[in-house]
Amino acid sequence: MQCDGLAEFYVRDFKDFENAFKDPFYLKEVQPDELELIDPESSALTVGYEHIVLEDSKKVESHARNY
Repeated sequence: MQCDGLAEFYVRDFKDFENAFKDPFYLKEVQPDELELIDPESSALTVGYEHIVLEDSKKVESHARNY
């Protein structure tokens, strides 16, 4: 995939992410500038989930997952 930019968002609930784009401040102040910089028609969105593994209450930095 060829692109000019990338943004990552970490949210606890995807609904919060969706609601951010309905916020009056976003719609009035941010979106107009955003539309000058970003072409929404050629933009893509991918969604992923981060799985955190804990062992003895400590985050395991490297692990293998079997599916």
